[in-house]
Amino acid sequence: MAGKKKPETLGVSAQGKYQFTVKLEHPMATFLTLMSNAEFLPQEQSAVEKYGKAYGTNAKKMSYDGPYTVKSWNGTNDTWTLVKNNHYWNKNNIHLNNVNYQVVKTTTTGLTLYKSGKLDQTEISGTQVKQQKNDKAFKQVLSGIGTYVVTNEKSPSSALLKKAFNNIYIRKALSLSVDRDTYTQKTAADGSESALGFVSRNLGKSPKDGSDFAKDAYVKNTADSGVAYNLKLAKEYWAKGLKQLASPAFPSPSPLMRTIPGIPSRNTYNKLGLKISKAAMSPCKKCQRPLASRNC
Repeated sequence: MAGKKKPETLGVSAQGKYQFTVKLEHPMATFLTLMSNAEFLPQEQSAVEKYGKAYGTNAKKMSYDGPYTVKSWNGTNDTWTLVKNNHYWNKNNIHLNNVNYQVVKTTTTGLTLYKSGKLDQTEISGTQVKQQKNDKAFKQVLSGIGTYVVTNEKSPSSALLKKAFNNIYIRKALSLSVDRDTYTQKTAADGSESALGFVSRNLGKSPKDGSDFAKDAYVKNTADSGVAYNLKLAKEYWAKGLKQLASPAFPSPSPLMRTIPGIPSRNTYNKLGLKISKAAMSPCKKCQRPLASRNC
């Protein structure tokens, strides 16, 4: 928010102490769902004004209206405790008095702590899933998170690379050369499922028949689905893209960014005649390169 417009021009208004009205420019089916996200939750004005820029920087400089309050968090430590809020309107139906949280930076550490009785719940990944899936405590839940490859279309290392990454046939060839089913079932082997598009599975229902919206929105046309595997078509598009670039081979180096190990593999793109080099980098760097931005 730039703070340049008067509040009454923003389409929002307070109707008394307990009602907030938003006037939409057009119907929005997801509006009520979005309102439950943390960034839209109301803030206690007196607390915001009291703490100023320090508001929310530690457990003591916040206000709470939910079933729990946060204790023992100084803003940087990796552990904290949720304590039952006795002022919560429905406190009689809150049956846990305390919940201890601990930041675990790797799934290996998490599983070790869980096995030693120091954690009640932890997330596992990769080969851990295969090893633990027969444990009676194991429960598999789709996370709703999608992983995808980003090409640096705005500021790659050369003008020719920029032209290549902005070529629709080059990008389609890269996508069509990735066998997502093989990756999820054999490489990741952690319960992941191949994507049907940007919408993750089981996130919503189709307004037509109540089926999974991801399946309803899936584009079945191989060339345009964005998630299909067709190596023959990939090679055709690759050749067509190189022809449009007036280049016999893809320019090198190729700074394709790998969001998780194993996808895309070097062998995947080698089939197109593309050599892949990889480099470790922080999450912020991974934002900066494709977006050509100083801030993530």
